[in-house]
Amino acid sequence: MGMLLSAVAVLAVAHALVNRVGPVLHVPVCVAATAALVLLARLWHIAPSRGITRSNAGVAAVFGTGGTGVAPSVGAAVVGTALAGVLFCELRRRSGSLIPSVALHCALNSAGYAPAWTAARAG
Repeated sequence: MGMLLSAVAVLAVAHALVNRVGPVLHVPVCVAATAALVLLARLWHIAPSRGITRSNAGVAAVFGTGGTGVAPSVGAAVVGTALAGVLFCELRRRSGSLIPSVALHCALNSAGYAPAWTAARAG
């Protein structure tokens, strides 16, 4: 549900708002929309990323635990999701539809959940 809500909020509603404001600011709409939407989506993902080193042993093994592990893990999450956000915005812009972005977002989330579910069942 969160993925669908974020897609509608960011890629539909915010995209429409930025499309109205972009020309007023004399910024190309595609650049303004992508920048604004990626920023909004990154803010959406910062809070969940802060606890990832405590809840995911694999991430803790890569980044470490405690304060020294949180900052780089949040940074990696922000950069990774920003790149995905640019791709989602571009899919939205080129297709004129939310469906390709939502489908890819769902596929990427599922690609992360499936191995985690399998590992939890095995261990």
